[in-house]
Amino acid sequence: MAIASVNAEDRLSEQSKVSIYGIGSVRAGMTLDEASRAAGTTLIQGTSGGEKWGCFYYKPEGGPQGVSFMVRNQKIARVDISNKQITTIEG
Repeated sequence: MAIASVNAEDRLSEQSKVSIYGIGSVRAGMTLDEASRAAGTTLIQGTSGGEKWGCFYYKPEGGPQGVSFMVRNQKIARVDISNKQITTIEG
């Protein structure tokens, strides 16, 4: 069995940058397993009220706070940011 490691600079943090593709190494279209490996942390399912439409929200275990991923069909569909410390690649 192979175990992937994540470099400290790739691990999801408040220094991770947001782009139209995702945040840090996590990209829209990734499966939950791929996104967890890219983030360097487990993604934990929360509740959103969108479940009846097939939308689920996941947050990174242990932070950073204010980052959530909308998941549809077991793939990252969107990233929501409510943490003012996290900025875009443009600043």
